[in-house]
Amino acid sequence: MNSSSSKKLARFGTTLGAAALLTVAAAATSTAAQAASGSDSYPANTNGCSGYLVIQHNYNGTGHDYAAGVAFVDDTLDVSPGWTCRFVLQRSTDGGHSWYDISGYHSGLPGDNGTGYYYDGPNTSGGPNYMARVKIGATNQLGNWTNLAFTAAV
Repeated sequence: MNSSSSKKLARFGTTLGAAALLTVAAAATSTAAQAASGSDSYPANTNGCSGYLVIQHNYNGTGHDYAAGVAFVDDTLDVSPGWTCRFVLQRSTDGGHSWYDISGYHSGLPGDNGTGYYYDGPNTSGGPNYMARVKIGATNQLGNWTNLAFTAAV
């Protein structure tokens, strides 16, 4: 084998080695991304109503967390006459000092027991990361709330 052939072979071996390393690195990255997906839930309940804050990690492959509220009526006997279970997904953009509603109000009854998913990642205006929680309680026809409970703020 001449000198030129051995240099070509060395370059070919180096290229194969680099390709193998890239393949391993891509597999490791893919595994890390899969590990970062999944969800966590945080419960709260009051007065016959149960709710959960659900954080979906790597939502639809976006690399960001999304939050949703889910609730259901445990026992209609525990809800006082004239009062209904209600829940809403809330957001804070200032580290939990203030909160505002980001979803509509839901009853926790079949067909009305989920908020859908809302972005819950880094704050796009540069402040602290978004935080989410679910506010759950009972409301009357005037919109008054009683027996409030909140999930953990995440």
